[in-house]
Amino acid sequence: MAHLGRIVISLEQPLGGTWDHQILRGLQPVLQERDFALITHDASYNGTRAEPDVPFTAQDMDGLIVDGHAATEVYLRGLRRAGVPIVLMGRILPDSDIPTVMPDNFAGSHQAVTHLIEHGHKRIVLVAGDPTTDDGRLREQGYRVALKDAGIEIDPALIVRGDFHPEIAFDSVDQLLRKKVPFTALFGADDDCALGAMRAIQQWGKNVPKDVAIVGFNDLPEAYISRPSLTTMRPYLRDLGERTARIMLALIDGKPMSGTVLLPVELIRRKSCGCI
Repeated sequence: MAHLGRIVISLEQPLGGTWDHQILRGLQPVLQERDFALITHDASYNGTRAEPDVPFTAQDMDGLIVDGHAATEVYLRGLRRAGVPIVLMGRILPDSDIPTVMPDNFAGSHQAVTHLIEHGHKRIVLVAGDPTTDDGRLREQGYRVALKDAGIEIDPALIVRGDFHPEIAFDSVDQLLRKKVPFTALFGADDDCALGAMRAIQQWGKNVPKDVAIVGFNDLPEAYISRPSLTTMRPYLRDLGERTARIMLALIDGKPMSGTVLLPVELIRRKSCGCI
């Protein structure tokens, strides 16, 4: 009987969401072709831990895939020193040979903001993501460079906290509206931020997109069913999972793999930006 290999994937978000489901659909067929079982580990702990604790040692696995910050830097560097092949999704570990696969966050956010600018908007709010993550950092960079490329001065008052959480986004945009800060468009660093912001705008009696145009990022199912439907940037998560699996297999085969692989994202035009 052939040896069944073991690849552990540590997930940043609770199992069962659309994000992880699509990634797993890309990962599993590729790994199964080589007789590797995928062992899923929920590192979210429902928000009860400050840092994720992955209960696996080098002897427990043939490779490790980590979603975002679902493992600590100390743990990752320790496993790497022990010779465990590791691939990161959506996170770059500085001064490391661990490869990363991620959506092109910078280009995607740049395109999203440029789309709003092409609609004639200049006062564009950024509901920022978590600044401690590469996703949050790169999407803010894309916003800033898009404005700069269009010759629009960046107003710090229009950059507000979202942390990839709809309630935080709601509160931040609610405060902007209370302060009567003028803006005509908004980019949410993810769909949760965009939809939380949309709810705040609508509760103030404003119309989306007539009064405020909105674009998000991630193309969650909620983006399609929101009212109005949310224009957003779509990362192809199944492709991300497949590419991650192939890099993992290459590492297991002893091939040198490092650096960052950026996968393209696509602008999905819906009603919230005024296109439809």
